[in-house]
Amino acid sequence: MNAPFKTPTDPLDAPVWDLTDLYASREDARIEADLGRTRGMVDELNALQGLLIAARGEPAVLGERLDRAVSLYEQASDILGALGAYSFLAASTDRNDAAAQGFEATVREKLTAIATPTVWVTLEVNQLDEAEIEAALTAHPAAARWRPWLRRVRAMKPHELSNELETFLAERGPISAQWPRLFDETLAAMKVRAGKDELTQGGAAQGGGRGAERGAGGADADHGAGDEHRRRGQGAGRQMAGLQTPGGCAAPVQ
Repeated sequence: MNAPFKTPTDPLDAPVWDLTDLYASREDARIEADLGRTRGMVDELNALQGLLIAARGEPAVLGERLDRAVSLYEQASDILGALGAYSFLAASTDRNDAAAQGFEATVREKLTAIATPTVWVTLEVNQLDEAEIEAALTAHPAAARWRPWLRRVRAMKPHELSNELETFLAERGPISAQWPRLFDETLAAMKVRAGKDELTQGGAAQGGGRGAERGAGGADADHGAGDEHRRRGQGAGRQMAGLQTPGGCAAPVQ
């Protein structure tokens, strides 16, 4: 994801993230509304668990259920991705802001709780035979739009674990994310001496002066935010907000 940034009025000021295309602030009422919407989508999606396998002998029914399941999966992934991206990037602008760090951790936990129950989706898809899937896509043409995504899911079949282990890995996502967070905070707190001044790394790189005013966690966090965001992938569950998003791109998770 490439978030727009505000053009600085002072050339010595580094760019800062402009996240208002996602949410206005941490207090934006749309955040809780979107969390509620995705919970509803996931509840509807999870009601289909077992029904894909049950319809394997009925191509038209299987195609209709595949279409609905993957549609819900994509819609929820998009919203969770936006929530995860906003919380991470907002916190990255100042790693010394305790409120921002707490907000990021809270959102990450909520995303994980919402997404983890969906690990069954790709596992159940991969219990179907290739011929059964092709017959379903032919019998229900609307489902054919998911063929590229289904192809990627099938390619991952040899690397899948059991439902229990996949759930375990998804649930421990917030814990694993603490290590990159610790790295970010440590890097943001580092100071270097530049003449008579003690500056953050970002301030020193800009030659001190106005650049140093951003303080710990400003330019330093901005510098690595994009790479870290892509690396972390917003771990709100290995399946839902990970590499196999139906829309064809990685949805960011914590």
